[in-house]
Amino acid sequence: MITDQKTPTTPPAAPPPPRPDYSKKVLDFFGSLELTVWLLTLSIFLIFFGTLAQVDQGVWTVVKDYFRSFVVWVDFQIFFPRDRLVPGNFPFPGGWSLGGLLLINLVVAHLQRFNLSKQKIGLTVIHAGLILLLVGEGLTGIFAKESHMSIDEGSSSNYSEDIRHPELAFVESADAETDLVTVIPDSRLRSGQLISDPRLPVDIKVDRYFKNSVMEPNPDGQPGFQARQVPEVSGTASAEGGIDMPSVLVTLYKKDSTEEIGAFTTSVWFRSSHQLEIDGKNYAMSLRFARDYKPYSLYLKEFRFDRYPGTEIPKNFESNVRILDPENNVERDVRIWMNNPLRYRGETYYQASYKPDETGTVLQVVNNPSWLIPYISCVVVTLGLLLQFGFSLSRTLKRRKKRITP
Repeated sequence: MITDQKTPTTPPAAPPPPRPDYSKKVLDFFGSLELTVWLLTLSIFLIFFGTLAQVDQGVWTVVKDYFRSFVVWVDFQIFFPRDRLVPGNFPFPGGWSLGGLLLINLVVAHLQRFNLSKQKIGLTVIHAGLILLLVGEGLTGIFAKESHMSIDEGSSSNYSEDIRHPELAFVESADAETDLVTVIPDSRLRSGQLISDPRLPVDIKVDRYFKNSVMEPNPDGQPGFQARQVPEVSGTASAEGGIDMPSVLVTLYKKDSTEEIGAFTTSVWFRSSHQLEIDGKNYAMSLRFARDYKPYSLYLKEFRFDRYPGTEIPKNFESNVRILDPENNVERDVRIWMNNPLRYRGETYYQASYKPDETGTVLQVVNNPSWLIPYISCVVVTLGLLLQFGFSLSRTLKRRKKRITP
């Protein structure tokens, strides 16, 4: 007997759950408005911490440690009076980290939420200007160089000095017109290690390095001076013209041996060099600010300034200089005064200060390949604001006209 039997049907399998799109989550995070608010808040705190740190540290130290770094260790001491010792510190994102994340946040948010249209073209232009501003600051931090050129009236100079970085120089007079100069940068002087290089006439052991120092007479009555370490010039003092005056204590040895030549104290305070005779050759050893030699020179014809009536405060700094550039056959007179710099061969010379005895000028020399980017950024942002407000005003006037028209 044959009977019909129903074959049980298997229920369809449930579709697998959708796999999470982690890439979208990452993009949503980096383009979120919440991240923008957090980054701007952290930037405000970073500026606040950097401002407090300038009570004890120099401006350029704070710029390097706080605003041109990825992570900064903020000392608890900056929040308390200096007569109370508060140890410890905590990590905080530095300027490179916050600026880089803001740039990523701005680009991702624009690509995700802003479509190119007539109504939003102003926002697009504004964002492009802000991106330029962030990129310009990054390039400035990486490539910009600042130094100072001091010139006595009636004299000329063909080099500028970086007052933030000293160097130990050995100068050998090859002939009446040529000097052979070998320098050791401050990064190697700070290490405290034995410095040996085939270009140096001696081996050097750095015994002490003082970032800032004062010179005092020897306590035992012997002729000469000794260096004493003092705190670096703070941000408030550097605004008044104070700078760090480094000193270094070194012991010199004959090349590739332990035979000691002598121990020396050298400092940027000293105007004269240590004269050394090594293997029949004469050398001058000195600690000086790092020099940047130019293929041209500036001759100071006249320096003058006025003072505010009834005070010793100077105003209207002015330097009349002559550019002497035989390589390009240039010889012309230029006037440099406040907010009117000289731009020549990729460098900008600002009237910065004057020598304490008022016998010469101090020019700030800036080499910044990206100097034009902030100006372009401001123009672009202004154009974007005008476009955005213009379209908004146009829409408002059209809606008002429709309400008024019967």
